[in-house]
Amino acid sequence: FRAAGWYVANDPYNVLDYSIPNRLAEFLMGIIAAKLYLAGTKKWWYSGLIGLCIGVVVAFSGRLLMTESMVSRTDLIGHLSRVFNLPMLTLGYAIVTLNCLQNRHLFTRFLETNWMNAIGKYSYSMYLWHWIIAEWLTHQVKPYLTMNAFWGVNIVFIASVIILYPVSMLSYKLFESFYFNKRKPVTAQAPASSGSPAI
Repeated sequence: FRAAGWYVANDPYNVLDYSIPNRLAEFLMGIIAAKLYLAGTKKWWYSGLIGLCIGVVVAFSGRLLMTESMVSRTDLIGHLSRVFNLPMLTLGYAIVTLNCLQNRHLFTRFLETNWMNAIGKYSYSMYLWHWIIAEWLTHQVKPYLTMNAFWGVNIVFIASVIILYPVSMLSYKLFESFYFNKRKPVTAQAPASSGSPAI
């Protein structure tokens, strides 16, 4: 579907890119990763330090294929970039996630820090607001950014993150915290004692 959709329209802002069929790769990668985790399956390509590095490289490669210089091309390379950028990015994230769930290393210890736990707590709010803040900030500062595009993008990114964090905290307290406070705590069921039937 992705190949057919991008073949019809090579515009980087093709509305098909936002359709559910075109985004099935995101769901499929998550489902496959969850299945492998629940099955306890371990393969070399997503285990240990090698698996972590493979996941990072795949995700970063997918992200590079999303750059404007790649998706705006009208040749075969541009078409392949538009087709495979999202699946590669999602696959890389799935490998990293699966790797961190099945292994303990320096990166997993970093993810367990209080700072990263706070980001995880507000992650949905950050996902919800990041694009609006980045677009608004880009519109505000673009006329004043006369330096190289690489530096301009990174300056906007850093400024967006600085603004995004307090906005996400506020959003969490106003909206999400009520949902989590109402959820019933999940407790493990005690094993049945010997001689008595399990319920």
